[in-house]
Amino acid sequence: MTDRTDAEATDGWLSPETWNAIQRSMPICCVDFFPVDLDPAAGEVLRVGLISRPFPDPDRTTHVWCQVGGRVRFGETLRAGLVRHAYDTFTFDSEADAAAAIDFDVLRYPVVSEWFPPRLGLAHDQPAPVHPFGSDPRKHAVSTCFAATMPTGVSLRPGSADEASAFAWFDVDELSGIDMWPGSFSLVQRVIEAIERWPLQNRP
Repeated sequence: MTDRTDAEATDGWLSPETWNAIQRSMPICCVDFFPVDLDPAAGEVLRVGLISRPFPDPDRTTHVWCQVGGRVRFGETLRAGLVRHAYDTFTFDSEADAAAAIDFDVLRYPVVSEWFPPRLGLAHDQPAPVHPFGSDPRKHAVSTCFAATMPTGVSLRPGSADEASAFAWFDVDELSGIDMWPGSFSLVQRVIEAIERWPLQNRP
């Protein structure tokens, strides 16, 4: 096995060659979140924030809407990963500002989702999933997904992670009519259901 460089060992960044080899050979741990606008009195989700980004498939040229997030770095907690991805995506002045402005504790427990490359065909010795798998042509990923409230005036950071091209809020009843990353619609439904089963006013 090739030794990691000093940079890879200290800050979690990987060379393109290393990253591509890892994606081809093992599941990737990811952390994601949906920004949400809540009605605390009713315990309901009113709107969901989504980013628009290219879908990594040469046969599909359109952008799709999806949650915010990405991989967890070596030695990084899930909470630290959430804050880093929020800072990388939105116009916060620092990760500390992002951590102070965003409430990641909307869900009592995060929602776990699985994403597989279509080439695998899900030929696994396991029962059919209770919830549909997501699709990602690049990798097999296991994601821990959170929901978060954040200032509504926050905008997308220009050139954010070279991925997101837009950010918008959608009413819950609009979500079924937009072009979302395969698997993201099922995931956001599960997140909304989880929030509304345990409203904010019922927190201990």
